[in-house]
Amino acid sequence: MTDPERQRRPTGANRRRRNVLTMMVGGFGGLIARASRARWPEPGDPLKTIAVRERVTPTGASGMAADGDGSAASYSRPAITPLRVAPGLEGFGTSTAAGRGGQILVVSTTARSGPGSYAAAMATPGRRQILFDVGGVIVMPPGGLRIAHGQVSVFGQSARGDGVEFRADPADGHPNTHIQSSDVFMQHVRFRTGPGPVRDGGWSARDSINVGSTTTPVSRVVLDHVSASWGTDEIADFWGGSADITVSNSLFYENLHSSTDNFATSGRAVFFSDRCRRISLQRCVIAVGTGRMPMMQSVFDFDVFNNIVFGYTKTAFEAQVTSDIDVRGRVENNLFIDSLDGRFEIAILLKAHGGKGNYRIAIGGNRCQRGKPGSPLARVRVTDAVGGSVTDASPGDAPKRPPRPESVDPERLEAVLLTHVGASAPGRDDADARVIEMIRARQGSLVDCVDGQVVTSANDGCARSVPAATLTRGASRLGPAPDFVPNDWKRASGLSLDVDARVSDSNEDGYPDIEDWLADLASPRGN
Repeated sequence: MTDPERQRRPTGANRRRRNVLTMMVGGFGGLIARASRARWPEPGDPLKTIAVRERVTPTGASGMAADGDGSAASYSRPAITPLRVAPGLEGFGTSTAAGRGGQILVVSTTARSGPGSYAAAMATPGRRQILFDVGGVIVMPPGGLRIAHGQVSVFGQSARGDGVEFRADPADGHPNTHIQSSDVFMQHVRFRTGPGPVRDGGWSARDSINVGSTTTPVSRVVLDHVSASWGTDEIADFWGGSADITVSNSLFYENLHSSTDNFATSGRAVFFSDRCRRISLQRCVIAVGTGRMPMMQSVFDFDVFNNIVFGYTKTAFEAQVTSDIDVRGRVENNLFIDSLDGRFEIAILLKAHGGKGNYRIAIGGNRCQRGKPGSPLARVRVTDAVGGSVTDASPGDAPKRPPRPESVDPERLEAVLLTHVGASAPGRDDADARVIEMIRARQGSLVDCVDGQVVTSANDGCARSVPAATLTRGASRLGPAPDFVPNDWKRASGLSLDVDARVSDSNEDGYPDIEDWLADLASPRGN
């Protein structure tokens, strides 16, 4: 792995190469070829002193097979067990297959509905993979897009130009996208909302992403390299006991502060509540807000790991007890950068708001920075308003260390994350690029509206406005049916042009070749 945040397989002719290795007795002291998408045997497994040849085998094969004389053998590289939803991802729920093996649906129009639309593809039941032969803005249907059928994978990196943005209807008071089903994987897409009308007695629930259901438990949802911004309640809201959730390598910013006739100003970012469990928030950037960056309220077994939080005016991370449930999790190796008003506010706040529960949180390795880039990092102050168990080492009843990628030292997080975080493939658009540069320059302010848009009296004459995104258009990245994998990629990978990449697995690692192509499209293209 050349960089801890990426796991990439060689492409082209190199994908067919096999290496001759030597393994030492009793461990991995010898040279071992890097298996970027495999689980190697654990230290302590019985090994022999033999010359081995790396051989990739189908899912389920594993272990060491020695020749009869013990002098030479083939090493069977085990496939990942279980296979991840995409190469290199770790975290709760990432073992879901989502839409793998299902039908391929191609979005061919930016229309809100009808044949070839994104809404029609999402409304199709059954296992499916969604590709895009368009680029630009897709406005969501009235009431927002409700994902009622799970077992779906959405690959924004397949789109034209800079990719796709899902935008809420400005005349609608509902969330932009509402995930109400399980086994959902979304990668390299953008969710943007903007000011809208109020509903339900004078409040607005225009989240950019909303995950939860009052009728059906939602589980195994993975959001990777997504960009989300400009909601009026939170940017992202997870609730209803949703479980096994991973949000990774994603960019959340500028939830609108005073944009609608809400019961209060907003500016809140990412909210997990209502008995959610097994949550991984990894390698994300959360920028410019008043609080909930993120917030864990009556949830358990969460992992807030290796994130950057920038520009908070009140609090950054918050844990809140509101019931008899103990708030339990880990907050480790994150970087908190400056508050917008030049004063350090509360980076980590633990508080109670009714209920008999407590919190059991392992907090450690977090750092904060004030001032110019390159300023020394300091330890993070924890404000404990409950009197629960907080320690730099794991409390006995805190969850065990969950599945994670390799840790990046907070000193390096900016250099590592800002190059690729968010929907950076097929290209980073100008809105995301503006925010990335704002973080690098240590600038920014709370935002009220987008493009000066006036929807209600509350944002009339909006003084703090940002421009909407402009997404470039471009040529199609798709190849011919039925697999839509370009012939040029097949040739470079040593594949026959008539191979069906939906089912073929030319390097026998468990991932079909279409997912190898999509992983190549998802390589970092940020700035």
